[in-house]
Amino acid sequence: MRGLVQTLLESVEPGITVLQGSAIDEAQPEFPFIIHKFSIGAPTPSGLVKPGLEVWCYDQSGSYLRIDRILDQVKTTLLAYPFTSLNGREHIAVVDWTNDSADLPAEEFHGITRMSAFNLVGRSS
Repeated sequence: MRGLVQTLLESVEPGITVLQGSAIDEAQPEFPFIIHKFSIGAPTPSGLVKPGLEVWCYDQSGSYLRIDRILDQVKTTLLAYPFTSLNGREHIAVVDWTNDSADLPAEEFHGITRMSAFNLVGRSS
């Protein structure tokens, strides 16, 4: 599902850098940029575990308006499911938006950030 999510996020805004959380190195991308991270959610009453997705948008300090616009585009893109990768090995059947974070300083990048969180239902093979 990682490759499919990467492709979807890269389609949100041409030219914006999209990185997986594990791919961050010492070179900071140019603002604005997106970092996405997968997590394992708490089990449902039936014992199923839904993978979670956090999409962090970073920008230079100042107004959050560009972050707002980018995260709105992320939601619009992800909530237009279902998706299947070109090779058919990855599929996202359902995307549930769960919440947005507060406006936060991103001291490690000398900027600002906000996160949108989603639950995903799909498969990777």
